[in-house]
Amino acid sequence: MKAKVADQVTMMASSFPSGDRTGAREKAGHDIDQFLAARFCKRMVEPIKAVHLVEEGRPIETTFDVTVAGTAHARSVPNTDRRLEIEREVGQLLQAA
Repeated sequence: MKAKVADQVTMMASSFPSGDRTGAREKAGHDIDQFLAARFCKRMVEPIKAVHLVEEGRPIETTFDVTVAGTAHARSVPNTDRRLEIEREVGQLLQAA
């Protein structure tokens, strides 16, 4: 039984794209702060980086990491319009990737 589950998990994991670990750094010229500031605003750079570090236990490394961090940060924004604005920007990043 455990072997079947392990095989299924392995098969499912290998069906997902592996992701480019350099995506965001490459696009940002290795400067995540500039990459984030260009897409959001300068005052959101540190909160976005911090929420990713807390939730993922590592710094932002990929475009997908930026989308995860942006979405997590948006959850903390009380203003619905602003939260949706952040999530739209995150969605555009995801579509561009």
